[in-house]
Formats: sequence, C-alpha cells, structure tokens
Amino acid sequence: MKVLISTLWDGTRVPFVINKINPDKIYFIMDEHPQRTEAYKQIEMGFPHKKINKINIEDYDIYEITKKITEVMKIELDKGHELLICVSEAMKQMSFALTYAAYLHADQIEGIYNVMHETGEIIKLPLLNIDLKNGKKEVLQIINSLSSKEGLIKGADISSKAKLKKTAVYENLKELIRVGFIDKETNKLTVFGKICLLR
Repeated sequence: MKVLISTLWDGTRVPFVINKINPDKIYFIMDEHPQRTEAYKQIEMGFPHKKINKINIEDYDIYEITKKITEVMKIELDKGHELLICVSEAMKQMSFALTYAAYLHADQIEGIYNVMHETGEIIKLPLLNIDLKNGKKEVLQIINSLSSKEGLIKGADISSKAKLKKTAVYENLKELIRVGFIDKETNKLTVFGKICLLR
C-alpha cells in the first residue's frame, strides 16, 4: 500500500502530488483552522476513493509535531507500507517537522515531494540520512538523561556514563554540536537532538 503523509494549508498544491503518485491512503498534518478544514473537505470530495486521515496539530512545537508524525510513520512502516512525503503546504514548523521525521526514516521513505508555487512543477527533494552511528546516539541518550542537571553538562559527565572511550565521546560531542543536535553553550540537546532520539 502506498501512503502519502502531507502538510495541508489551503489544498491548492497537494492535489498535484496526489494525482502524480496516486497513493492509496493519505494523512494530512493540519490544525483545525477553518481554511484547513475546508481544504480537507474539498480533497475528500475530489478523491472519494482514497482513505484520508488527519494528524491534528494543536500547537506549533516542532518536536511534538515530529513525534506525532513519527508515530504514524512507524505504524505504517510496520505494516510494510510504502511512505511518500509532501511538504508543499503549511506553516514552516509543520513542513520542518515532516521533513525531520522523513530524515529519521530516510532508508524507508520513497521520496519527499514539493510543488513549486510559481510553476506547479513537482520536485523530489533529497533524502538526507541522519548519521547516529559510532556512538553518537549513545552520547545523545546520555545527554538526554542528564538534561535535568543545572548548568553545563561536562564531557566528563558524559564519558563517565558512556561505553565509549573518552576520545570517542569528545569527538562525537564535537560533531553533534557542529551539526546542531547539541547546544554549544550548555551541552544540552537542541530540539533537533531530541528529534533524533524519536527513532
């Protein structure tokens, strides 16, 4: 089964993607704004043979939105379904969250699509793989477990709990700060570092 997970704003661009990739099932990430509700109804009427669902968003917290999307993705992937992503419509937080969720599952996603507003052209975006190998995920998990600690989390705090050599902890810490998963000032996880732990 082909499943599309898409942002939804006014319903003007998503139909292009639906027609192109012909999914069996669609999830829309949306709030309850009247414009989104109307767009949802119009798409339901325009595609009566598609199974259409909502992922309701109540606030615009990127982490919480990504978490909800990731839960849906896991359910669909566990069923062996093919996932496709569309980030053409919505507020930036929703599109970012959907893109980050896709990156977490980059090895299992068929593609991320966007409809160019100016031309209507559908482009396939690159799928980036978040590399959490060689102890990076362990470092993130340790930092997350220390997150209630006041002030700076020191490298020594992390390496005392890690199953890695001290040099590996410091190399991973440096790389995770560089890519934006750890805050340089506090050594605590950024929103994106927390998102990485959702998989």
